[in-house]
Amino acid sequence: MDSFRDRFEKFEHDHELAEHVAEELQYDPSIARASGVAVSAAAGIVRLEGKVDSFAQQLAIERAARRVAGVRGIINDLVVVPPRHQTRNDDQIAGAVAIVLAWTANLPDGISSTVSDGYVTLEGTVALRHQKHAAELAVRQLVGVRGVYNRLKVAPEEIVQDIEVAIDSAIRRRRDHDDL
Repeated sequence: MDSFRDRFEKFEHDHELAEHVAEELQYDPSIARASGVAVSAAAGIVRLEGKVDSFAQQLAIERAARRVAGVRGIINDLVVVPPRHQTRNDDQIAGAVAIVLAWTANLPDGISSTVSDGYVTLEGTVALRHQKHAAELAVRQLVGVRGVYNRLKVAPEEIVQDIEVAIDSAIRRRRDHDDL
């Protein structure tokens, strides 16, 4: 059983941890208008509550909280509520998603998306894992997006083997031309 002193020290540590996270949110210039975020902590687990302007801001706040020493986990209860002048309907978001996917250089054709209440679902197959991440990164920056469900699949094993063969061939070509 914890003594009063042990409980007080845990409370004091949690209070300090919450203060450090709040200070980090104020320090980070990429997080605009984070003053409405409430931060609490218990046993190294930080809870973030409040309203934020965008999904990108929500993720930036979570990343900032993770940077603070002593944070063992995050409970992200932040709700995305775009400002009235930045509100987009699902049709507008879907159009923007289609454009950003088409204009992102390292993404293949064939990624499909659906939008429901500001939440974007990405589906399809990409050749490489970084393409899956790049698609989500591009979409989550869009105004009006409240969340992203990334259901993109990375290419099956056969394609990976084809890539390995192509790399081996490229290495042999280089080796044949170099005096190694």
